[in-house]
Amino acid sequence: MSVTMMIQTSLPKDLILRLQAKSEMPAVEGLAGILSRVLDDHDKAYPNQTKHVVLSVPVHQEPKVFKTQRGFELPVGLELFAEYDGKHLTAKVTAGGIEYKGKTYEVSPSAFAAKKDCGASDTAASTNGWRFWMFKKDGRAQFIDALRPPVGK
Repeated sequence: MSVTMMIQTSLPKDLILRLQAKSEMPAVEGLAGILSRVLDDHDKAYPNQTKHVVLSVPVHQEPKVFKTQRGFELPVGLELFAEYDGKHLTAKVTAGGIEYKGKTYEVSPSAFAAKKDCGASDTAASTNGWRFWMFKKDGRAQFIDALRPPVGK
């Protein structure tokens, strides 16, 4: 049985070069063969040692907030909406920014893109995204500006 795992570790450069050289030799079955031999030799040298191995694989955690260029935080997954020129627009906060129609933006550029999408001129599309995008909290619509700390705090 073969299981593919992606393991990330730090090794000294000289050891990496030795492994690469050995794994390129025709008689060696690549890195897996080298590691198998090393472990077999270890098991022979220490026959009474428990054969129990625990690999600690760090779990990659997705960010819970998007941090804007100015350091404000918006919760990832927050569903946003706006009404503009008779149209209902939707967006979502992701780890990389505000996603609108498959593209990710900072706060105000996302509002600009949404207004341009509705046919606004550059001048008319220029807007404060914090006072454009809204979310629902307890059934009531609020601008995302409410998620920023008060000025001076």
